[in-house]
Amino acid sequence: MLVWTTCGTGFIPETFSAETRSIFYQNFDAIMNIELFTLCDGAFNYNGKLTIVGTLSNVGVSEIPARLNIGVGVKLRLDPFETVGNKLGIMFYNPDGTKIPIDVNVDLDSKLTEEISYIALAVNIQGLPINQLGLHNAKLLLEEKEVAQYSFKLEQKDGNVNEL
Repeated sequence: MLVWTTCGTGFIPETFSAETRSIFYQNFDAIMNIELFTLCDGAFNYNGKLTIVGTLSNVGVSEIPARLNIGVGVKLRLDPFETVGNKLGIMFYNPDGTKIPIDVNVDLDSKLTEEISYIALAVNIQGLPINQLGLHNAKLLLEEKEVAQYSFKLEQKDGNVNEL
């Protein structure tokens, strides 16, 4: 009797050997699970434990142009026998769609395992140059392909300013 297990990448008989299951999984277009992609005041990785401080959706600045200090938190889940590409990138865009001249590129080290595995990534950016008010976008890229997007609104504030 065969027992079938539903996974993020398809169905696979549990009675198959690990090698056969690995080949079976590789025939699917495996997509990692993005459990978290957020911008924040600060992101920290303590031995795989991702700590996010102050997620944000609105940012107040006293003047434009501005330079923001922001954190980016990313948590990826890989199903058994799943790997991801080697390059993860984060790009930022102004409200008019023009690219903000800063790129964040990280080399990943994902290994094929028989268990669920996680990648926790904390990036802190000092002085992100912003020259427009409005809705900005951060895009998470894997091997130069967009896999997630996060938007935040930049507003001009008088007095009590919420600068990062």
